[in-house]
Amino acid sequence: MGSSSDNPIGLIVHDTMVFKRQGTPLGLLDVQCWARNPREFGKKKLRHSLPIEQKESYNWLESFKKVVQAHKQCSDTVFVSVGDREADIYELLELALADPSGPKLLVRSQHNRRLAKEEAYIWDKIAQQSTVVEMGIRAPDGQTRWLSGSQV
Repeated sequence: MGSSSDNPIGLIVHDTMVFKRQGTPLGLLDVQCWARNPREFGKKKLRHSLPIEQKESYNWLESFKKVVQAHKQCSDTVFVSVGDREADIYELLELALADPSGPKLLVRSQHNRRLAKEEAYIWDKIAQQSTVVEMGIRAPDGQTRWLSGSQV
C-alpha cells in the first residue's frame, strides 16, 4: 500500500478481528475498506483543522462501536479492543471511558499525554508501574519479540 501525488495505489482495509484468549481467530467483527481520493492528496497537512469524522482515524471509533455492540450481546465476555498508534486519539479514549463496564481498550501510545487531574504524563506513569501482561509475538523473521504492558 502506498500513494504519491500522481499515483495512489490500492485499497486500505481497517479490520476488527475477534480472537479467543488462546489466540484462536474467530472471525471478523467489522471491515472498512476504501481508496484514497487522489484529489485529496496532501490532506494530512489539514489534520488539526478537520473534524474527526473526516479523518481516516475515525475508523477506530467505528470499529470500537462494533465491539461495544458485540459486548452487549455477550456481556459475560471480556472484550479488549487493541489499536496501534493511529488509535491514540482523544475521541476514542473518551468513547472507551464512557462505560466502565464496557469493552476495554489497549492502545499503543503515540503521544505522551498529560493525565487528568495530575501533573504527571502517561509515559512517566507507565515507567513507574509493574508489568501487568507480557507476551511473545513471533515476527516474520522467525524471532520472538516480547511485548509488555502496564495499566494506568
